[in-house]
Amino acid sequence: SSFERLCRGYSGTEINLLQGVFKKQELLSEGFNMWKSVAILAVAALLLHVLGLVGQGWYLHSQAADFEVETRAIYAKTFPNDRNVRDIRRRWNSHLGKQETTDNVFISLLSRSTRQLAKPGLSLVNINFNESRGDLVLQVLGKQSEALVEYSQTLIGQGLEAEIGTITQDERGVRGSIRVRDPS
Repeated sequence: SSFERLCRGYSGTEINLLQGVFKKQELLSEGFNMWKSVAILAVAALLLHVLGLVGQGWYLHSQAADFEVETRAIYAKTFPNDRNVRDIRRRWNSHLGKQETTDNVFISLLSRSTRQLAKPGLSLVNINFNESRGDLVLQVLGKQSEALVEYSQTLIGQGLEAEIGTITQDERGVRGSIRVRDPS
């Protein structure tokens, strides 16, 4: 039969005439074209935003460098005998008499923070003062974690920065750390 002859003659290497210029054109829907335009617009807006942020960062970095040079020049003009100045703010404050020694900072923080310690039923276990950051870490022991929260709120009410660190509970009660700093 002619069908059998056709099947025997099939080798699978036929030419596909629907290629290149003759390829079938797929029509895209109106909705797809609209979303494609929206996507291109969103990518362009994102790219412009990122370029704006990079430009702003570069500008602010160069402005900060200019301010640092200007600050050093003013400081050198005001205090010509000072040499090897690393931290201008600290040196400037010390010249103006506003710089407290670390002993004064420690004693002030300790007295202001331990004054209210007994009211919520907490007892002091350990004290750690970080001189470079100027903060005091108090390890306290209490009956409930609410006492630590109440104590930190009391410190905040006194104008100190108080941040509760880790809290652990065991058979003796609740043990926690509170980081205290004077924001001024």
